[in-house]
Amino acid sequence: MKSQKGIIGITLVCFWYTPYSNHKVDKDVANRALDFMYGWFIEPLTSGKYPESMISLVGERLPKFSEEEARLVTVITDVIWYKPRRNHWITLNEPWSYSRGGYAIGIYAPGRCSEWLNLNCTGGDSGTEPYLASHYQLLAHATSVQVYKKKYQKSQKGIIGITLVCFWYTPYSNHKVDKDVANRALDFMYGWFIEPLTSGKYPESMISLVGERLPKFSEEEARLVTGSYDFIGF
Repeated sequence: MKSQKGIIGITLVCFWYTPYSNHKVDKDVANRALDFMYGWFIEPLTSGKYPESMISLVGERLPKFSEEEARLVTVITDVIWYKPRRNHWITLNEPWSYSRGGYAIGIYAPGRCSEWLNLNCTGGDSGTEPYLASHYQLLAHATSVQVYKKKYQKSQKGIIGITLVCFWYTPYSNHKVDKDVANRALDFMYGWFIEPLTSGKYPESMISLVGERLPKFSEEEARLVTGSYDFIGF
């Protein structure tokens, strides 16, 4: 490994379990389901032991790690870009879909939305959380790109980008008001991400309409996000 400067890891899989309601018993059921799929492996890899719910429910049927075994399986996780057979990287796939589905209407994990929507969400605020989720996705994307470009791009000769998604909005008529509506719709789907990536700030229409609910990039963050891509995927 040292001579090859390589890495080794593991691929896990997990379904997302949403509580049937906001009652504690339903939330506990969902958390136990996650423990029995994801926690079953990630807990030993990060802490050297199984989840408490598994220890409690499985009892003596669940094997125990010795101290030596616990040290062996415990790993320190890190984001590392090294896989010589791959030189095209995408950091995020359709972040708009995740922000909207996960934090505005609650159809994707973590299933959050405002109570007034009556969509049986696990809590949330559809007027603020989607903007926060998108903001931090952009920062996470830009940070990942920075790491790749500094440490791996030269040796891999690879490229890195992000995949966006956008519906196309056609004005109902040639009247200015209809054209403005179509442009705002594009701003709130495509511009929400492409504007920060190209200029370090959100579209003016979002700044005007969302107001204080829209996070702001610091000067350092704006420099980090601006131009943080080799390509834009669709």
